[in-house]
Amino acid sequence: MALIEYLREEAEPRYRTALVGGVPVQWRTLTGDSRTDRAWADVYRSFDVISPWTVGGYGDETGADIFKRQLLIPDVEEAAEAGAGYMAVVWPGLSRRNATAAMPLNSVPRNGGHFYWRQVHNAISAGAASQTS
Repeated sequence: MALIEYLREEAEPRYRTALVGGVPVQWRTLTGDSRTDRAWADVYRSFDVISPWTVGGYGDETGADIFKRQLLIPDVEEAAEAGAGYMAVVWPGLSRRNATAAMPLNSVPRNGGHFYWRQVHNAISAGAASQTS
């Protein structure tokens, strides 16, 4: 928090900046992949733009839709209440074979671009934007 405050308010004016926070998926609830100490709630909400890392968090269009209902919509609302923008992370699919030869070639299939497009559609329809409020 001290670094965020410094960059936003205490640094020489030419070094002050807007901050995009790459945060855990469960930043809003302090569960799952998030830090659980209550002080982190303030840290996450102090960024100018909140951007949860969702890559690999779901594996198909149905999972993307569940993510939208359970996390994306309430996250966008919470970010707005905190005065922050929300930048969704969308990804085309996933193959882990380059890291481990035993993994399937398409562990999260691209489905001809439909998987990517569904995430973009969900982010836009949920009100996610990459600019601050």
